[in-house]
Amino acid sequence: MPEVKRPPADHTENEFSQGLVATLGKLRILDLGDLPFVREVALACPINKIGKVDIFIATHHGLFFSNSPALVRGVARASH
Repeated sequence: MPEVKRPPADHTENEFSQGLVATLGKLRILDLGDLPFVREVALACPINKIGKVDIFIATHHGLFFSNSPALVRGVARASH
C-alpha cells in the first residue's frame, strides 16, 4: 500500500470537534464532525479505538484532506 501524504496541521476550531458513535440495536453509526486528519489517525492507529461501524458519515464535509485511509479501513465492515 502506498504511503499516505499527511495534510498540513489544522489548528482551527476543528481540532476540538466532537464525534459520536450511535448504536441502535445492531446498527452502529459513526459521525466525527470536522475532526482533522491527524485526530482521525489517532483514533485508528496503532489500535482501532472505534471498532467496526455500519454507517460512516464522511468527516469534514468529505474534503480531500480528511477521511484518512487508516480510519476508513479501520471502521469498515467487510462486504458480504
